[in-house]
Amino acid sequence: MARQDFTNALKKFINIPSFVHVDKNILHKINETKIFQNNNQDLLFLKADKGNTTVVMNKQMYEEKMLQQLSNNNSYKVVRYDLTCTLQHEVKKLTMDWSKSKLISDQLRRQIAKTDYLPPRAYGLLKIHKPDKPVRIIVSFTDSPTINLARFLSQRIGNNIVPPLSRVRDSFALVNSIRNFRLPPDHVLVSLDVVSLFTNVPRDLAINAVKQRWHQLMDKIPVPLNELIKALHICFKAAIFKFNQNIYAQTYGLPMSSPLSPILSDLVLDDLEQYCLNKLDFKPSFYFRYVDDIITAVPSDKVAEMLSVFNQFHPRLQFTSEIEFNHRISFLDVLIINDNQLIKTDWFHKATWSQ
Repeated sequence: MARQDFTNALKKFINIPSFVHVDKNILHKINETKIFQNNNQDLLFLKADKGNTTVVMNKQMYEEKMLQQLSNNNSYKVVRYDLTCTLQHEVKKLTMDWSKSKLISDQLRRQIAKTDYLPPRAYGLLKIHKPDKPVRIIVSFTDSPTINLARFLSQRIGNNIVPPLSRVRDSFALVNSIRNFRLPPDHVLVSLDVVSLFTNVPRDLAINAVKQRWHQLMDKIPVPLNELIKALHICFKAAIFKFNQNIYAQTYGLPMSSPLSPILSDLVLDDLEQYCLNKLDFKPSFYFRYVDDIITAVPSDKVAEMLSVFNQFHPRLQFTSEIEFNHRISFLDVLIINDNQLIKTDWFHKATWSQ
């Protein structure tokens, strides 16, 4: 009923372009919500990490969950100084050198090296589908002094490197690839998931991945390889952010929320899967990856071996695995069904907890 009321109100709003004609019930609910927020300043309204869900939680509990994540000394540390000005100077000098060498135009130099930046701020999205409901740290990277440099590099690298066939763009591409696929009799569905991808991608592997693909990039990027590597190192230094009154530095991996990080992570995982799949003494029926989530089908007695091979690639890149249960497994928002070794699919929504 509420959905129907909202639909009717929306139709009225579209047909009569004046807010005064919106259903009074909707306006009343909006005002009620504002009053509730004003009367409950100790509550926060947040997006959930997944599931398109809104979460209401106590501010103190939220801060405790954030600090619990940030206390991981393997990934973060509190720093006494703000690197924003230093990074801004490095980006300015780099692009000035490029411009003087006629590698880029002065207009592009000004576009990349904008000024007046602030340290990026961190916030958390609640993982309501996980035990203990931890937060995923998100950094608002739009304030970073390297944001435009990272955008410039991510576009040039991401748009010009041919992705492997194992990468899928979205759920629809996955469904089209596996629907009505018939598995061998002994194969089961398995998913692999990288633990905290961005904070664990080795930077040297990211650099090597770019170097190995330079032949695809050399005619697409206006700077030579050594200058590209220099720019990447500057972007890596941008793994700083502010939470409450503290400045934190990410001690390992790629900067969270940088537009460059998903591109470089993909390249590292492309190399990882090529190496690991070649080490297996069997061939998976199929193998697809979306960012840090992998879906595959392997012999039931080879699941542990596959997980072991993947986890031996690098000590910081560790995977967890899940095997089909009741002939079903979820991947992204798809429910994959093993119906007597014939693959069928349906849409899947993660279960959430509420009170």
